Amino acid sequence: MGPRSSSCVFVVTAFGGPAMAFLFVACANLGELTGGGQEAGTDAGRGDAPTSAADGAAPDGLGGSEGARPDGSFCMLLSPPPTFCADFDEGPDAAAGWDFASIELGSLLVDTTAFSSPPGSLSVGTDACDASASMQPSVGLYTLFPALAGVPTTLTLDLDFRLDVVDPNSFIDIGGFQLASPADNPDPYALLFSIGFDPSGDPLGELVTFTGSGYQGGTPADTATTYPLGNVLSLHQWTHMTMALELASPASMTGNTISVSMGGATLFEQGFTLTQTSATPGIGAGIGYVQPPSGPWNVHLDNVVVRSTPSDSD
Repeated sequence: MGPRSSSCVFVVTAFGGPAMAFLFVACANLGELTGGGQEAGTDAGRGDAPTSAADGAAPDGLGGSEGARPDGSFCMLLSPPPTFCADFDEGPDAAAGWDFASIELGSLLVDTTAFSSPPGSLSVGTDACDASASMQPSVGLYTLFPALAGVPTTLTLDLDFRLDVVDPNSFIDIGGFQLASPADNPDPYALLFSIGFDPSGDPLGELVTFTGSGYQGGTPADTATTYPLGNVLSLHQWTHMTMALELASPASMTGNTISVSMGGATLFEQGFTLTQTSATPGIGAGIGYVQPPSGPWNVHLDNVVVRSTPSDSD
Protein backbone atom coordinates (compact mmCIF):
# COMPACT_ATOMS: atom_id res chain seq x y z
CA MET A 1 0.00 0.00 0.00
CA GLY A 2 1.48 3.31 -1.07
CA PRO A 3 1.67 6.54 0.92
CA ARG A 4 -1.20 8.95 1.09
CA SER A 5 -1.33 11.51 -1.66
CA SER A 6 0.43 14.75 -0.82
CA SER A 7 -2.47 16.62 -2.40
CA CYS A 8 -4.82 15.34 0.26
CA VAL A 9 -5.37 18.05 2.84
CA PHE A 10 -7.53 18.87 5.81
CA VAL A 11 -9.74 21.85 5.15
CA VAL A 12 -11.74 23.83 7.66
CA THR A 13 -15.01 24.70 5.96
CA ALA A 14 -17.35 27.11 7.70
CA PHE A 15 -21.11 27.30 7.38
CA GLY A 16 -23.93 28.67 9.46
CA GLY A 17 -21.77 31.36 11.08
CA PRO A 18 -18.21 31.56 12.37
CA ALA A 19 -18.93 29.31 15.35
CA MET A 20 -19.49 26.30 13.11
CA ALA A 21 -16.49 24.88 11.26
CA PHE A 22 -15.96 21.42 9.93
CA LEU A 23 -12.80 19.52 9.29
CA PHE A 24 -12.84 16.79 6.73
CA VAL A 25 -10.51 14.92 4.44
CA ALA A 26 -10.68 15.53 0.73
CA CYS A 27 -8.28 15.60 -2.18
CA ALA A 28 -9.19 18.91 -3.75
CA ASN A 29 -8.29 22.55 -3.71
CA LEU A 30 -9.97 24.81 -1.19
CA GLY A 31 -12.28 26.51 -3.68
CA GLU A 32 -13.60 23.22 -5.04
CA LEU A 33 -14.15 21.78 -1.60
CA THR A 34 -16.10 24.66 -0.16
CA GLY A 35 -18.36 24.61 -3.19
CA GLY A 36 -19.06 20.89 -2.91
CA GLY A 37 -20.40 20.49 0.59
CA GLN A 38 -23.92 21.20 1.70
CA GLU A 39 -25.74 21.81 4.92
CA ALA A 40 -27.41 18.69 6.28
CA GLY A 41 -31.09 18.20 5.75
CA THR A 42 -31.10 18.99 2.04
CA ASP A 43 -31.45 16.33 -0.62
CA ALA A 44 -29.16 17.66 -3.35
CA GLY A 45 -26.46 15.32 -4.54
CA ARG A 46 -27.98 12.06 -3.39
CA GLY A 47 -27.75 9.84 -6.42
CA ASP A 48 -28.91 6.33 -7.17
CA ALA A 49 -27.67 3.51 -4.99
CA PRO A 50 -24.35 2.11 -6.22
CA THR A 51 -24.27 -1.39 -7.58
CA SER A 52 -23.37 -3.75 -4.77
CA ALA A 53 -22.97 -7.45 -4.14
CA ALA A 54 -24.85 -6.91 -0.87
CA ASP A 55 -27.32 -9.64 -0.04
CA GLY A 56 -29.63 -7.95 2.41
CA ALA A 57 -29.52 -7.89 6.19
CA ALA A 58 -26.54 -8.87 8.27
CA PRO A 59 -26.04 -12.60 8.90
CA ASP A 60 -26.85 -13.83 12.41
CA GLY A 61 -24.29 -12.74 14.97
CA LEU A 62 -22.79 -9.99 12.82
CA GLY A 63 -24.90 -7.05 13.91
CA GLY A 64 -23.85 -4.22 16.20
CA SER A 65 -23.19 -4.53 19.90
CA GLU A 66 -26.67 -3.30 20.76
CA GLY A 67 -28.31 -5.96 18.58
CA ALA A 68 -31.05 -5.59 15.97
CA ARG A 69 -34.20 -3.72 16.98
CA PRO A 70 -37.41 -5.22 15.57
CA ASP A 71 -39.22 -1.88 15.86
CA GLY A 72 -36.41 -0.01 14.10
CA SER A 73 -35.89 2.47 16.96
CA PHE A 74 -32.28 1.71 17.82
CA CYS A 75 -31.38 5.23 18.99
CA MET A 76 -34.61 5.78 20.89
CA LEU A 77 -34.07 2.65 22.97
CA LEU A 78 -30.57 3.53 24.15
CA SER A 79 -30.48 4.36 27.86
CA PRO A 80 -29.12 6.68 29.01
CA PRO A 81 -29.42 8.72 25.82
CA PRO A 82 -26.01 9.14 24.14
CA THR A 83 -24.46 12.44 23.13
CA PHE A 84 -25.23 11.65 19.48
CA CYS A 85 -26.90 8.80 17.63
CA ALA A 86 -27.74 8.15 13.98
CA ASP A 87 -29.46 4.88 13.02
CA PHE A 88 -30.76 5.95 9.56
CA ASP A 89 -34.16 4.52 10.44
CA GLU A 90 -36.33 7.64 10.40
CA GLY A 91 -36.81 8.16 6.67
CA PRO A 92 -35.04 8.84 3.38
CA ASP A 93 -32.94 11.84 4.51
CA ALA A 94 -29.49 10.31 5.08
CA ALA A 95 -28.16 13.52 6.66
CA ALA A 96 -30.96 13.95 9.22
CA GLY A 97 -29.49 14.89 12.59
CA TRP A 98 -26.02 15.66 11.21
CA ASP A 99 -24.56 19.15 10.83
CA PHE A 100 -22.96 18.87 7.43
CA ALA A 101 -22.85 16.56 4.40
CA SER A 102 -20.08 16.43 1.80
CA ILE A 103 -20.99 14.71 -1.47
CA GLU A 104 -18.28 14.78 -4.12
CA LEU A 105 -18.24 12.16 -6.89
CA GLY A 106 -20.45 9.67 -5.12
CA SER A 107 -23.76 9.03 -3.40
CA LEU A 108 -25.11 9.12 0.13
CA LEU A 109 -28.51 7.59 0.83
CA VAL A 110 -30.58 5.46 3.17
CA ASP A 111 -30.72 1.79 2.14
CA THR A 112 -33.60 -0.34 3.46
CA THR A 113 -32.28 -3.59 1.93
CA ALA A 114 -29.16 -3.81 4.13
CA PHE A 115 -28.84 -2.89 7.80
CA SER A 116 -27.37 -3.85 11.14
CA SER A 117 -30.63 -2.91 12.85
CA PRO A 118 -33.84 -2.47 10.83
CA PRO A 119 -35.19 -0.78 8.88
CA GLY A 120 -32.29 1.14 7.26
CA SER A 121 -28.60 1.94 7.06
CA LEU A 122 -26.39 4.51 5.35
CA SER A 123 -25.12 3.47 1.92
CA VAL A 124 -22.00 5.39 0.90
CA GLY A 125 -20.74 5.01 -2.66
CA THR A 126 -17.83 6.63 -4.49
CA ASP A 127 -17.04 6.81 -8.19
CA ALA A 128 -13.87 5.51 -9.78
CA CYS A 129 -11.07 8.09 -9.81
CA ASP A 130 -7.57 8.56 -11.17
CA ALA A 131 -4.61 10.34 -9.67
CA SER A 132 -4.58 13.13 -12.26
CA ALA A 133 -8.14 14.33 -11.56
CA SER A 134 -8.51 17.74 -9.93
CA MET A 135 -11.26 16.44 -7.62
CA GLN A 136 -11.32 13.09 -5.81
CA PRO A 137 -14.34 11.39 -4.19
CA SER A 138 -15.30 12.55 -0.71
CA VAL A 139 -18.71 11.47 0.60
CA GLY A 140 -19.55 11.76 4.28
CA LEU A 141 -21.49 13.20 7.20
CA TYR A 142 -20.02 15.43 9.91
CA THR A 143 -21.01 16.75 13.34
CA LEU A 144 -19.18 18.91 15.88
CA PHE A 145 -19.69 19.09 19.64
CA PRO A 146 -18.88 22.74 20.49
CA ALA A 147 -20.02 22.35 24.11
CA LEU A 148 -17.07 19.97 24.64
CA ALA A 149 -14.36 22.32 23.33
CA GLY A 150 -11.52 22.45 25.84
CA VAL A 151 -13.38 20.18 28.29
CA PRO A 152 -11.66 17.09 29.77
CA THR A 153 -13.78 14.43 28.09
CA THR A 154 -13.68 10.80 27.07
CA LEU A 155 -15.53 10.35 23.78
CA THR A 156 -16.53 6.92 22.52
CA LEU A 157 -17.56 6.37 18.91
CA ASP A 158 -19.38 3.14 18.06
CA LEU A 159 -20.45 2.22 14.55
CA ASP A 160 -21.32 -0.84 12.48
CA PHE A 161 -19.87 -1.07 8.97
CA ARG A 162 -20.09 -3.44 6.03
CA LEU A 163 -17.78 -3.51 3.00
CA ASP A 164 -19.62 -4.33 -0.20
CA VAL A 165 -17.58 -2.97 -3.14
CA VAL A 166 -13.84 -2.44 -2.67
CA ASP A 167 -10.64 -1.85 -4.65
CA PRO A 168 -7.64 -3.80 -3.25
CA ASN A 169 -5.27 -1.34 -4.95
CA SER A 170 -6.57 1.61 -2.94
CA PHE A 171 -7.68 2.46 0.61
CA ILE A 172 -10.30 4.66 2.26
CA ASP A 173 -11.16 6.45 5.52
CA ILE A 174 -14.66 5.66 6.80
CA GLY A 175 -15.01 7.42 10.14
CA GLY A 176 -13.42 8.78 13.26
CA PHE A 177 -12.72 11.80 15.43
CA GLN A 178 -11.72 15.20 14.18
CA LEU A 179 -10.50 18.03 16.42
CA ALA A 180 -11.15 21.39 14.76
CA SER A 181 -9.12 24.29 16.09
CA PRO A 182 -10.20 27.93 16.07
CA ALA A 183 -10.46 29.37 12.56
CA ASP A 184 -7.68 31.87 13.23
CA ASN A 185 -5.23 29.09 14.12
CA PRO A 186 -6.02 26.11 11.86
CA ASP A 187 -3.99 23.30 13.40
CA PRO A 188 -6.39 20.32 13.40
CA TYR A 189 -5.93 16.77 14.53
CA ALA A 190 -7.76 13.71 13.25
CA LEU A 191 -7.95 10.06 14.25
CA LEU A 192 -9.59 8.04 11.50
CA PHE A 193 -10.58 4.42 10.98
CA SER A 194 -9.36 3.26 7.57
CA ILE A 195 -9.69 0.23 5.32
CA GLY A 196 -6.49 -1.03 3.69
CA PHE A 197 -5.38 -4.39 2.32
CA ASP A 198 -2.78 -7.04 3.09
CA PRO A 199 -0.44 -8.42 0.36
CA SER A 200 -3.07 -11.07 -0.45
CA GLY A 201 -5.71 -8.44 -1.16
CA ASP A 202 -7.74 -9.08 2.01
CA PRO A 203 -9.20 -5.94 3.63
CA LEU A 204 -7.74 -4.84 6.97
CA GLY A 205 -8.69 -2.23 9.54
CA GLU A 206 -6.22 0.60 10.18
CA LEU A 207 -5.98 3.65 12.39
CA VAL A 208 -4.68 6.79 10.67
CA THR A 209 -3.63 9.85 12.65
CA PHE A 210 -3.11 13.32 11.21
CA THR A 211 -1.08 15.71 13.33
CA GLY A 212 -0.33 19.40 12.89
CA SER A 213 -2.40 19.41 9.73
CA GLY A 214 -3.94 22.33 8.00
CA TYR A 215 -4.27 24.33 4.80
CA GLN A 216 -1.69 26.94 5.65
CA GLY A 217 -0.75 29.64 3.16
CA GLY A 218 -2.22 27.59 0.30
CA THR A 219 0.15 24.69 1.01
CA PRO A 220 -0.93 21.28 2.35
CA ALA A 221 0.73 20.64 5.70
CA ASP A 222 -0.57 17.25 6.78
CA THR A 223 1.43 14.49 8.45
CA ALA A 224 -0.21 11.08 8.36
CA THR A 225 0.76 7.98 10.33
CA THR A 226 -0.89 4.61 9.67
CA TYR A 227 -1.20 1.87 12.30
CA PRO A 228 -2.37 -1.51 10.92
CA LEU A 229 -4.79 -3.20 13.31
CA GLY A 230 -3.95 -6.73 12.14
CA ASN A 231 -7.49 -8.01 11.63
CA VAL A 232 -8.78 -9.39 8.33
CA LEU A 233 -12.29 -8.16 7.45
CA SER A 234 -14.93 -10.04 5.46
CA LEU A 235 -16.98 -8.57 2.64
CA HIS A 236 -20.78 -8.34 2.97
CA GLN A 237 -20.67 -8.88 6.75
CA TRP A 238 -21.35 -6.38 9.51
CA THR A 239 -18.48 -5.50 11.84
CA HIS A 240 -18.70 -3.43 15.02
CA MET A 241 -15.96 -0.84 15.63
CA THR A 242 -15.37 1.20 18.79
CA MET A 243 -12.97 4.13 18.98
CA ALA A 244 -12.35 5.79 22.36
CA LEU A 245 -10.70 9.19 22.63
CA GLU A 246 -9.65 10.52 26.05
CA LEU A 247 -8.92 14.25 26.08
CA ALA A 248 -7.00 15.28 29.21
CA SER A 249 -7.13 18.60 31.04
CA PRO A 250 -7.21 21.57 28.63
CA ALA A 251 -4.23 22.93 30.58
CA SER A 252 -2.10 20.06 29.27
CA MET A 253 -1.36 18.92 25.72
CA THR A 254 -0.32 15.45 26.91
CA GLY A 255 -2.09 12.63 28.71
CA ASN A 256 -4.51 12.00 25.84
CA THR A 257 -5.18 8.44 24.65
CA ILE A 258 -6.85 6.74 21.69
CA SER A 259 -7.97 3.13 21.45
CA VAL A 260 -9.68 1.06 18.76
CA SER A 261 -11.63 -2.16 19.29
CA MET A 262 -13.49 -4.50 16.97
CA GLY A 263 -15.73 -7.31 18.08
CA GLY A 264 -14.95 -6.44 21.70
CA ALA A 265 -11.18 -6.96 21.30
CA THR A 266 -8.84 -3.98 21.77
CA LEU A 267 -6.55 -3.77 18.74
CA PHE A 268 -4.78 -0.48 19.39
CA GLU A 269 -4.13 1.85 22.33
CA GLN A 270 -1.67 4.73 22.44
CA GLY A 271 -1.15 8.20 23.85
CA PHE A 272 -0.88 11.30 21.68
CA THR A 273 -0.08 15.00 22.03
CA LEU A 274 -2.39 17.82 21.04
CA THR A 275 -1.12 21.11 19.66
CA GLN A 276 -4.42 22.90 20.30
CA THR A 277 -6.06 22.18 23.66
CA SER A 278 -9.11 24.33 22.84
CA ALA A 279 -10.02 22.24 19.79
CA THR A 280 -13.66 21.34 19.24
CA PRO A 281 -14.22 17.58 18.93
CA GLY A 282 -16.37 16.20 16.15
CA ILE A 283 -16.97 13.04 14.17
CA GLY A 284 -17.15 12.08 10.52
CA ALA A 285 -18.67 8.99 8.92
CA GLY A 286 -18.72 7.93 5.28
CA ILE A 287 -15.87 7.72 2.78
CA GLY A 288 -13.98 10.91 3.51
CA TYR A 289 -10.91 9.95 1.51
CA VAL A 290 -10.11 7.58 -1.38
CA GLN A 291 -6.50 6.93 -2.38
CA PRO A 292 -6.29 7.41 -6.17
CA PRO A 293 -6.26 5.75 -8.59
CA SER A 294 -9.22 3.69 -7.45
CA GLY A 295 -12.24 1.85 -8.70
CA PRO A 296 -15.67 2.43 -7.12
CA TRP A 297 -16.36 1.69 -3.45
CA ASN A 298 -19.54 0.98 -1.53
CA VAL A 299 -19.72 0.83 2.26
CA HIS A 300 -22.75 0.56 4.53
CA LEU A 301 -22.75 2.23 7.96
CA ASP A 302 -25.30 1.88 10.74
CA ASN A 303 -25.89 2.80 14.38
CA VAL A 304 -23.34 5.60 14.74
CA VAL A 305 -23.25 6.41 18.47
CA VAL A 306 -21.15 8.95 20.38
CA ARG A 307 -21.01 8.92 24.17
CA SER A 308 -19.16 11.47 26.30
CA THR A 309 -18.09 11.21 29.94
CA PRO A 310 -15.88 13.51 32.03
CA SER A 311 -12.21 12.54 31.88
CA ASP A 312 -10.07 12.25 34.98
CA SER A 313 -8.00 15.41 35.24
CA ASP A 314 -5.28 16.67 37.52
